[in-house]
Parts: sequence; C-alpha cells; structure tokens
Amino acid sequence: GSQFIVVIGVGSIATVLLTHAVRQRTQFFQHLSLLPAIYLGMLAAVALVDSDPLAGLLREGAVVAANPLLSAALALFLLPHAEAAFGRCSDISLREFQDLNRPLLRRLMMGAPGTYHHSILVGALAESAAVVSGANPVLARVIGMYHDIGKMAKPEYFPENIGIGVRNPHDKLAPSMTRLILESHIRDGVALAREERLPRQVIEGIREHHGISVMGAAWRKARKQDPAARQEEYRYPGPRPSRRESALVLLANEVEQAARGLKNPTPSRIKGLVHRVVQDNLESWNLDDSGLSLSDIARVRDSFVPILAAAFRGRVQSDRGSDDANLRENPFRRGTDSRGRR
Repeated sequence: GSQFIVVIGVGSIATVLLTHAVRQRTQFFQHLSLLPAIYLGMLAAVALVDSDPLAGLLREGAVVAANPLLSAALALFLLPHAEAAFGRCSDISLREFQDLNRPLLRRLMMGAPGTYHHSILVGALAESAAVVSGANPVLARVIGMYHDIGKMAKPEYFPENIGIGVRNPHDKLAPSMTRLILESHIRDGVALAREERLPRQVIEGIREHHGISVMGAAWRKARKQDPAARQEEYRYPGPRPSRRESALVLLANEVEQAARGLKNPTPSRIKGLVHRVVQDNLESWNLDDSGLSLSDIARVRDSFVPILAAAFRGRVQSDRGSDDANLRENPFRRGTDSRGRR
C-alpha cells in the first residue's frame, strides 16, 4: 500500500509540473510519452529496495505505463462536462476561442473591421503583459480578442471604424447621447457573449474592460456646453476589473487607442504615453480590485512599448494628428475631410 502511494504520488506531482505550462500539441505528446518512463523508474526503484521478483515488476510496470495514457484519455473526455458543471474554463478550451475562423470573430471582421484589428492588437498586448505579470496569457488574449464585440451593433459610432473623409456622427449628437452609445457597447457585448456561450471569465472581462474610466470625448463636450456638468455622469458604469487579465485588457485597450492617435509615434513618445495612461488608471483607483501589484504594473507598462512601437512604425501621419496629451480625452477626432474639417 505505501509503495503504491509513493509511485502514484511522485507520478502525479511530475504530471502537474510537466503539464501546467503546455502551450502546443507537440509538448502534450512529449510529456505524455515521458510520464510512463517516470512511473517505471519509480516502480523499479521501489522493487530494488524491496527485492521484488522480476515477474511482478513486469506486470506492475505494464499497469503504471498504461495509467498516464488512460488517464489523459479520460480527462479529455470529462473535461467539457467538468467545466460546464463548475463554471470554469481550462486553457485547452480557451484556445479554441482564439481561432480567427470562429463565426463571431468573422462577423466582427466583416461588420466592424477597424474594431477587429484593434481587438487583435489588444489581445496581443494583453497576452504579452500577462506573461510578465504572472497572469494567464491565454485568458488575457481571448478577453482582448472579444472585448469589443458589442460594437457590432453600432460600428459607425466608434473611431476605429470611421473612415477618412467620413463625417464623425458624434458631431451631431448631444454628449448624453454619446455617453449612452458608449455604454451600450458593453451591455451589447455581454449579451452577445452569453448568446454565443463564451466562457464566464471572458464575459466578466467584457463587462470590466473599461472599469470606471471617464468617457473623455463626451465629458469634454458636455463641459463646454454646460460648465456645471458632472464628470461622474460620464464614467463607464464598471465594475472595476476584478482579475488580472481584465485589468491588462483595460490597459491594453487604452494604450492602443491612444497610440493610434499619435502624430509621430516614436518609441520615446509611445513610452511617455503609456506611462501617462497607466498612471491615470492608478490615480483613479481603476486597478484597485485587479490584484496587480505596483511591480507587476511596472513590468506590464514596459511590455507594451515595443509592441506598440512595432505596430505603428512607418505609419503615414496626417498633418492634423492629435497630440498625445489629449488622446484619452478625445478619441473621436478621426473623422475629418481632406481639409481637416469634420
């Protein structure tokens, strides 16, 4: 009995250590072929200590060698049922949602192409940040890819989908109406995610990807029209990010939007912009519930810069680019005609 516990215990520990960071199918099969060798080695060591007969060793060896293979097959069969029962989603299941050919992502690409490309980059930024901060890179990337699916309901009202020469529709709207449209993309995204049966963690990330940030463009316009306007009325309803991955998507979303509006996106300017965006979220307590430490946030901040610099390198600049100090304040400056008029 004690020998059995030792062999199974050591084998189980080895299984956990080998498979917790599997990223590719080839790694899975490599580890699966290595585990029988570990079990056999432990069994041989126990047999030598107890001087067991060779026949018994061979019989037990066949059993322990088959155990990892049968366990893996059983686990793959039971995994979807266990995830449904406990409301959890493994990395294996999350990876299925990264497939760009999934119908929901194809709908996003066709209906809101600007939002689609923005979401792919946000997913890459969040994944990179997750690697350096100890979060789940797969979950961060999937949340980033789906965080703006609610924009498909009204794609023409979001700056990344407003073409050059097209009049900005927000110019004709009252600030309160702009606020309602911006809020609605979160509600629409959550509803669509539930309809498409996205994992619970991804739905939470969609709901939290703005936290309680200020809707800069609507707030500035409202303040010009009415100096007594209250900033609290122009904040996203939240909640604030409740997990690391949601917070990373929030930061990735804001730095990508800000960097896209830079007139001259050099690495130094991008670095300064990223620092300001992160600092703004720290000072507004938007990251307080995320579980990220200050050292984590510093590493996340540094991880964004090379990706953004590579993404926007060589981009043709217009003469009327917005300066980086106002990027988060007014994201709707994109729709202008050839003479710079809205």
